Amino acid sequence: MGLFDNLPPPVHTTPPAPTTCSLFGSLPPASSQKRKTSSELSPNESKAKRPSNGAPCELVPQQANTLSSVRGHACTCKGRREYQQDRFVSFDEECEEWAALVKASTKCAEVEPQSRTPSWFTRIAYYGVFDGHGGSLVSTFCEHHLHEHLVKLLSRPPPVGPTEPVETRTGKRKESPTAATIRSCVLDAFKSCDGEILSTWPEGRDGAVGIIAIVVDEWVCIAWVGDCKSVWCEKDEKSGWTAVCLTKDHVPTVWEERRRIQKAGGHVKDGRVLGRLEVSRAFGDARFKQYGVISTPHIIIRPLSPGVLILACDGVWKALTIDQVRNIVADEIGRKDKVPWGERVSEAVVKGAVVKGADDNVTVIIIVIGMDGDEQNDSRQL
Repeated sequence: MGLFDNLPPPVHTTPPAPTTCSLFGSLPPASSQKRKTSSELSPNESKAKRPSNGAPCELVPQQANTLSSVRGHACTCKGRREYQQDRFVSFDEECEEWAALVKASTKCAEVEPQSRTPSWFTRIAYYGVFDGHGGSLVSTFCEHHLHEHLVKLLSRPPPVGPTEPVETRTGKRKESPTAATIRSCVLDAFKSCDGEILSTWPEGRDGAVGIIAIVVDEWVCIAWVGDCKSVWCEKDEKSGWTAVCLTKDHVPTVWEERRRIQKAGGHVKDGRVLGRLEVSRAFGDARFKQYGVISTPHIIIRPLSPGVLILACDGVWKALTIDQVRNIVADEIGRKDKVPWGERVSEAVVKGAVVKGADDNVTVIIIVIGMDGDEQNDSRQL
């Protein structure tokens, strides 16, 4: 029996005609329907800009035709695992369901009448990868509800006047009002979503790490808890395609994380919280919250620029290096094909991780920003 014999056929956003397809078989054309959530692709599974350093930016909506194009392409595979516990969301700004959610959230009763129109932004796109552990309950909840918390918070009026300095990689600096608003909403969304999880399942044993990217006008915010990673790829005229990791893992072996755990009365054994949990920040994991495991994300906010933003779970990064993923991006963009190259990149990354021996679920979202020849949001499950 070969490595790929038991992998299920690709599942599409619209019901496909009966087909059998191995991992490396011919895939049918991508659906033109906008992608919603990963659970809709697997109905038989469990239910349930560079860092902003204070550059001036007025809260004035930009004209739609001046905004950089943003397209997301997701691909997932359960790999060698028996169960698929990864979940993802890929909402381009044109997605009808996403647009309806944004509109409804800004008109909800909890928002003051004068604040019901989000006049400070023109467009929003949202992407997220959630890697469940101990089950798929929490990752599925995040898939369906984190963006709801976020959109509701973004409908409130932005702050006026100077903002408080925030800690960046180069020290404390003031953020623009736009960046400060996004940061505050994301922090509150992670907190309220995790609070709802803990109140719903106070004795729950499930947990999930996750990473999101939200595009607001010409800004992109990356926020994460746990060991999912984001990589930024861009093309330099002299050196070709370059790649840099934007995130750092939240694991108990990191000094700041271990210190917080120890102050809360916990301990780190064999690189795990209490010798059991591999990550130090996560949604859910109710039994570990009293020992310093938190859901507070790290956040990076940067202006949009042409390139490729990659969000992926640890199943990808345990099998592939950043340079290997960069090479996949470079190879696919240079190849002529009817299929959007962002879609080809997402598929090639997942296949590459499996070939390299990934023993975990593998999920990636390729977000193409401001680049021609990539016009369709598509999601596949291999």
